This record gives sequence, structure tokens and C-alpha cells, in this order.
Amino acid sequence: SAYFDFYNPDAWEELQLGVFGPEFDDKLCDKQREAYKEHMSIQMAAAKAWRKRVLGEDEEIDNNDGILNQIPIRFDPLARGDAFPPLVACATNTIPTVNQILRRKRQTPKSTSTISTRKGRNPWNDWEYDYINGRSVPGDGRIDFDKAFPPEFVPHKVVALDSAHAKQMCWEDSGGSWGTISNEVILQIECFIQSKDVISVLESDRE
Repeated sequence: SAYFDFYNPDAWEELQLGVFGPEFDDKLCDKQREAYKEHMSIQMAAAKAWRKRVLGEDEEIDNNDGILNQIPIRFDPLARGDAFPPLVACATNTIPTVNQILRRKRQTPKSTSTISTRKGRNPWNDWEYDYINGRSVPGDGRIDFDKAFPPEFVPHKVVALDSAHAKQMCWEDSGGSWGTISNEVILQIECFIQSKDVISVLESDRE
């Protein structure tokens, strides 16, 4: 297995993933590719900042089980303020889901050995990626169940669904789980309103 920082566009470029693969050398000019990379940098930085701000994630903590196990699981309404309601995570655990990508060095066909892109690279990616035959675990067909939730130290409610990823926002009679999800949204809003009332009381007591 190999560590991969999904929030770092440089890692995508190093592994020749997405628009950084040689198959896009003759489809995208340098300016276009840089624009893609800049967009990725902005969005990935915002996503990582959101996880740190809302979930309280930290690389030093996330990568150290000893520290993680010492963090109490609690909900402090004053610490979180009224920016977000309590977290509710809905996920399916009934569909086999591949959560491992296999890769190996590509054996470039001899017939293409003399062909190169405008960047001087072989048009074939250096790596072959297998998105089908990796390890399979319970999930929704796209996201595995165990990876669908915040870290353990973030208070959250787990709601198990039974629909496929693409169907989750459809009504139950269409094979989805929208009824269950919408009910949880309503409960979340009601809980949020109550927490704001609690915050008002706590702030009044402090004054």
C-alpha cells in the first residue's frame, strides 16, 4: 500500500492522475493544466480547512492513535457556537464496495515505444490502475461504510441506509433513502434550534 495525500495536487501530478496523465498532454495546453491545478489547490485547501474547522481534525492527532484515544468525545455548544448544527452521517452498509485501488508499472507495448506526446512522454500512463479487483467491503457501491464518518472524537450520529450511492437522494419507492434522510434533516434542525436556546441560556448565566 502507498500513502496518498488527496488534498495535495502535487501528489496527483507525481502519480500522473487525472489531467496530469500523459494521455492529456495533447489535449490540454500548459496554461489549461495549470488552471486545473490552481482550481484543485483552491478547492482542496478549502475542503481541508473545513474539516479542520468543523470536525477539529489535525494531522498530528489523526496519525497518532495514542493522542486520539486521549481526546474525550463531547459536544460543547459554546465551543462550536451556532455556526453548525450537530453532525448526522447517513451511509449504506449493504452493498459490496471496492475501497482499494491496485496499481502496477505498465508494460508499454512495443508498438507505441517510439510515440511521444508534445511533452516528450509516452502517451501511456506509467502506471496501470485497477479500480475493480481491489479489496471489497460493505458500503454503498462507491463509498465504504467505515470511511463515511468523521473521526471518532467528533460527536456525530450514525444513520444506516440500504440504498446505492446514486439512489440515496431518491424516495424509497424508487429504491432510495430520501425519506430516512429528510427525517434526519428535520430532527437535526430541531436539535439545532434547541442548542441555540441552550447557548443563549449559558451565555446569560456567564454574564
